[in-house]
Amino acid sequence: MLPAYVKTGSAVVLLAVLGYALLRRPGAVEEPAPAGVQTTLLVRGMTCSHCQNNVRRVLLECPGVEAAEVDLNSGRAVVSGDAPNLETLVEAVERLGYSASVERA
Repeated sequence: MLPAYVKTGSAVVLLAVLGYALLRRPGAVEEPAPAGVQTTLLVRGMTCSHCQNNVRRVLLECPGVEAAEVDLNSGRAVVSGDAPNLETLVEAVERLGYSASVERA
């Protein structure tokens, strides 16, 4: 029912969108780790990915934090940044209802 030029144009636009999505997919380009101090927190009480995301979000909101990676299985949160205050990090996680402590090497 549609003219051939509309079908062809739609196909070209669809292929362009798909190609762009494949080139820009998450994880396709490795981001360099931020420079600064790395601290590992032991977080107990996380049971799901929602918990994991909440802990990551609250850590990223702390002053001096540039990056935060939270692993649900190991219960560890690795925080990178310009000398974040360890007490502030622990308190932020504990306000969510989890227990947290700094992992000592």
